[in-house]
Amino acid sequence: MIPTFNVDSFLQYFMANPMLLAVGLIIATFILEDAATTAGAFLASQAVMPVWLAFGAIIGGIIIGDTVIYMIGNLARNHPRIKDFLKKRNLIPDTEIIDRHMAIAVVTARFLPGLRFPTYIMAGFLRMSFPLYMGIIVIAIGIWTTLLFWLVYQIGEAITHIPAYYMVGVYLGVIIAIYFLMPKIIKCMKAKREEKNLE
Repeated sequence: MIPTFNVDSFLQYFMANPMLLAVGLIIATFILEDAATTAGAFLASQAVMPVWLAFGAIIGGIIIGDTVIYMIGNLARNHPRIKDFLKKRNLIPDTEIIDRHMAIAVVTARFLPGLRFPTYIMAGFLRMSFPLYMGIIVIAIGIWTTLLFWLVYQIGEAITHIPAYYMVGVYLGVIIAIYFLMPKIIKCMKAKREEKNLE
């Protein structure tokens, strides 16, 4: 007889184990950071897991993810074919120029959904100073992630009578909707600017 997998039992066990939830949040940051931050803050507000554990898992996951993305870009540059291509066409820019311009790009990408992965890959590929890159990442996380976490935590505490799994679903839905709508909003804004410029 094939053993059956009880989804309800698994979810109850998962939700009752703070360390498993922390691992889940770390993995979630690799997919959608803001959604993971929102979920972690809400779980902490409902006393499902300690605040320090939820926040620490999110911060740790984001730092690990951003470091891995940078390293992927850096390793890609060392690929023999890519390296030869860049050298032949004299496409290897000066490191100081990269640090100056990429710093602005990295800061901007942190606050715009959809731009983080390509920007951080490029930072690694162009060999932006790693200490500078990590410094920007840590400061940006300290501002944006802390603010988002605190805000959702406050909202979560105000609506403790609603079951946690319902609200986590709602928050994830909202964050995902924002993530997919943001490029369209930016596109519309650019179109309006172009129309004004033509006038």
